[in-house]
Amino acid sequence: MYAEKLVLKANQHGVLQGLPVVAPHQEVEVILLIADCSEPLPVKRRQPSPRLANQGARLQGDDIQPAIALEDWNV
Repeated sequence: MYAEKLVLKANQHGVLQGLPVVAPHQEVEVILLIADCSEPLPVKRRQPSPRLANQGARLQGDDIQPAIALEDWNV
């Protein structure tokens, strides 16, 4: 058995054009992936659980200055 990828287009009656001819009583497996031409769905933004609300980190003091003074590093 071998795989063959076909991209087919339907005519005005919805009949697929370009189907391969197969031998009588030959078994064929067909997988159809129909392309959706509508607008893409909006991306749903993930949010944290409501149980975690208002439990984030809090700033204590000046967040620009280093936590440890440069004199304490002996540099």
